[in-house]
Amino acid sequence: MMLFFSPEMEVAYRSQEERILLLDLYRNMHNRIHSASRPLKLIYHSAGKETLLAWVTSKFEMYACFTPLVTKKSAIGELTKLLRWLKKEEERLFICHLPKYSTTPQPGNSTDRGRSDRLNTSDTGLLSLL
Repeated sequence: MMLFFSPEMEVAYRSQEERILLLDLYRNMHNRIHSASRPLKLIYHSAGKETLLAWVTSKFEMYACFTPLVTKKSAIGELTKLLRWLKKEEERLFICHLPKYSTTPQPGNSTDRGRSDRLNTSDTGLLSLL
């Protein structure tokens, strides 16, 4: 599953050039974290305008931008809070369980086998064509 979320760019990234520079920083972090020769799990990068953190585990991949004075410990702490909230709200925010669709006739409906226009509700509450 992949989700991309970005709030409105702050004042520091109003121009197109500044936005491109920020996105280039994200792209560079992504390339470094997924390097075939030396893959990384965590990158903390502090620059003049921003502090970036890239964090990858077997369950998620997260990239975040903070103000320039944020410490590594504080950035990880904030992302940990965000991850806890995401886990708590997971069912509401993400499609975690795909609905089951059936294209085979149901037992006991042998008289309706030739009818593909008939609708039936499945145990998920969604309609599926028989």
